[in-house]
Amino acid sequence: MGDNVIISRNVVIYSHSHNYEGKYLPFDNTYKYKPVVIENNVWIGMNVTIAPGTYIGEGCIIEKGARIFGKILPFSIVGSDGRIIKKRNIKHYNRLKEQNKFADDDGNPI
Repeated sequence: MGDNVIISRNVVIYSHSHNYEGKYLPFDNTYKYKPVVIENNVWIGMNVTIAPGTYIGEGCIIEKGARIFGKILPFSIVGSDGRIIKKRNIKHYNRLKEQNKFADDDGNPI
């Protein structure tokens, strides 16, 4: 987990899943583990579910209710359906970052 990550309520982050290739059907009592990586300055809205093995790049915004998996490229804004809907303004983002202008989870300067 990176610096200045804001996570809203009811967010679930999974780092493992049932082993469906184990000794029994539909799955056995073993698990497959895959780390979740969340880079700096990511904002995750409420009721988001993040699957094992997910990478969320720097500066991403994840809309409430999204189901996230795979690789989310830096500066992506992800809609509730899990698709990238746009990119952040990288020049603006970098200018604020260089000026150390960061906010807390209420949007107040820190």
